[in-house]
Amino acid sequence: MLKCISQSTTYLIKIVAVFFCALFLFRSREVRAGPKEIYHEGVANLQEFDLVSVDEGWVLIDQQLYWTKTGGQHWINITPPNIGRLMIRAVSFLDTQHGWLILTKTDKGGNLTYALAPTFDGGKNWQIKEFSLFEHGDVNSLSGAVYLQFIDANVGWLVIKRATSSNFSKGTLFKTTDGGDTWTQLSIPIGEPVYFVTSEIGWTAGGAAGNELYRTQDGGLSWHPQTIGRPLTPITSQRKLYQLPIFVNAYEGVLPVIVPDENNTEVEFYVTHDSGQSWNLARHLSMNRGVASGTHIPLAVFDTRDWLMIMPYSNQLFKKSDRNKTLTMISQDPLIAGITELDMVTPIVGWAKHMSGRCVPAPGVDNTSPQSITRYILETKLLRTNDGGQTWVVLKLP
Repeated sequence: MLKCISQSTTYLIKIVAVFFCALFLFRSREVRAGPKEIYHEGVANLQEFDLVSVDEGWVLIDQQLYWTKTGGQHWINITPPNIGRLMIRAVSFLDTQHGWLILTKTDKGGNLTYALAPTFDGGKNWQIKEFSLFEHGDVNSLSGAVYLQFIDANVGWLVIKRATSSNFSKGTLFKTTDGGDTWTQLSIPIGEPVYFVTSEIGWTAGGAAGNELYRTQDGGLSWHPQTIGRPLTPITSQRKLYQLPIFVNAYEGVLPVIVPDENNTEVEFYVTHDSGQSWNLARHLSMNRGVASGTHIPLAVFDTRDWLMIMPYSNQLFKKSDRNKTLTMISQDPLIAGITELDMVTPIVGWAKHMSGRCVPAPGVDNTSPQSITRYILETKLLRTNDGGQTWVVLKLP
């Protein structure tokens, strides 16, 4: 799996609104915006997805898990039966056969409890078993998000991000070495996803301001802050925004770094050949604009010489290849403008998550009134490319 985890001022405002709405997909709330009230309503809620091979992959839609063996043309519901009030919070498939779900529910005492559901036959059969991570009443158990990664059939990590305001990023990290039967609590500096390249070397990035990057060399027992890239100019408001690196093997990887500026944000790409001990600047792009908080670079890496990336707030897809030493724009397909995540399994075939939104008047309400009600409709789509990102088609979701 090669996955990145999403021109005018009007378009920028639209994208910012889409990201804002995405943060609240799981809970409907109203937001005051001047004299009007805007209701955010999720439509076609594509929660998670992964293309495991050229033809096989899965999607999580409104708490239902589906599998395809035809590249997304047909879908089979593989949701574990009789899960009752359990909610699917995270999905991780190692291959077409081995997968794990993290499920949660609230008990009679108001405590959040956790369950693990592994499958060893591609979702035909599941084994659901509850397990204890926290003491009753521990505020760390109240999860705002759950992240799961397995690197083989035995070793995996689980991050429980505490439900807090956006000003904080706190979480708890757990590791298993027996396929999820038992979990050991470790440390983590921020409540963000982890990305392990080996059983010992891993990364986490982001934080409340998006400017934190950490590396572990002991499987998550300890973490060390990383500072990558050229020194910043002496501007107090300038900072670096880090994403998780993408590794193609235990040694080689690519790390995107965003250096935001009010008028001309730069995206820098660093390459490592020694498991992240050192990084060298490979390419950089000027966006000729500022960026919104939380901006993410959709990126797919095939090796340290070949990758694809989408320029934020545009319909431009760039390719870096060993033959062409620069980043070359290879597509301006209109669908690219809404892509927030890339998942390329080969340099030719991949999926992408597409997000778009629109405002519509609430039914039965006089929209000319200053106090009129407007609904914001957020739509998510799954796209597929069979030509390396030059063209995209919308897949029909179940």
